[in-house]
Amino acid sequence: MTSSYKNLFQIREFKIATNHGVVLHFFSFMFAAFVVFFPWEIIMRSSGTDGFNDFTQYLKVFSSAQYKSDMYQWTTLVQFFTGELLWDNLIRSLSLLTSPYFALRTASFLICYVWALITFKNIPFLWGLVFLLNPTSIDVAMSGIRNGFAFALFLFSFFYLSGARRIMMFSLTPFFHSSAAGLIAIYFSIKFWFKGIFKTRVILFSERTRSIIIAVVPGIILGIALTVLADVVLSFLGDRRVGLASKSQAPSITQSLFWYALLCTQLTCSVEYIKRNAFTINLIVWYLILNTSISWSYRIWGATIPIIAISIWNLPKHKRQLIILMWIAYLILWYVYWTKLLNFFIS
Repeated sequence: MTSSYKNLFQIREFKIATNHGVVLHFFSFMFAAFVVFFPWEIIMRSSGTDGFNDFTQYLKVFSSAQYKSDMYQWTTLVQFFTGELLWDNLIRSLSLLTSPYFALRTASFLICYVWALITFKNIPFLWGLVFLLNPTSIDVAMSGIRNGFAFALFLFSFFYLSGARRIMMFSLTPFFHSSAAGLIAIYFSIKFWFKGIFKTRVILFSERTRSIIIAVVPGIILGIALTVLADVVLSFLGDRRVGLASKSQAPSITQSLFWYALLCTQLTCSVEYIKRNAFTINLIVWYLILNTSISWSYRIWGATIPIIAISIWNLPKHKRQLIILMWIAYLILWYVYWTKLLNFFIS
């Protein structure tokens, strides 16, 4: 899934490798700084502090110094999970040292930094920017920060840690954002349960069919659990988000068209490709099922864009070229919608 590619960024007559060492960290730092300090509110159509509505709400929430665990008297692991204890404690602690604004923007910086470390290490720098600088991921990093931070922590563990350290970090992510439990479920379904399909002596399906089962079934089950069975699951946990699907706005079918095309393309690739990218394919399946009921499900792919970009780069050359062209067209259209350009064309 993370096969290395020769990654050279040409500057005049010099060639600088951006996929390892100090240079990788430098370019990652510069990318994170650009996203955090760029005045997005100048070009965005949205209102709110710095142009990001969720960020404005976060500032209000963290203006209080009282920790939620004290406020609601949480005592159980389930309460820590549904209340996302670590996120609340981290941002409130940083806010006491500095300010809510600085604490939240520090989290935004770390999200972008981790994304860049993963992306620039595995695909060429300039193409990495084409994937990372999309409106949805920018919105996740700058506004849906809690979601972005939990997913970035998971991806960092996925790519940079191993063994017990990886498992330990995975286990922390749902306490920053409970949806990260979905990432853990997909990861272990592939690693243990569904890979058992290949070890059984009773062969019911071809190797290709079994590979596709591994690549889509966990995402399907997870998607159904959070749409059709959402109220049952959340009520069992005592989660505050009971009824989230019914309260959601109508999902964007247009926005999901690219992802259907990508999914179909991935499933027509070799068995080896499907096996190596099973986790990413499941993420896309999860998003597409959630998108039938929950409009903000796009945050799943927005927060996991590094691993999706890598899976696209790993496609066979002719398929990769087609998907990248579609991505660029998708990106342009999304920027027209996301920025004030649409207002310009309408007027």
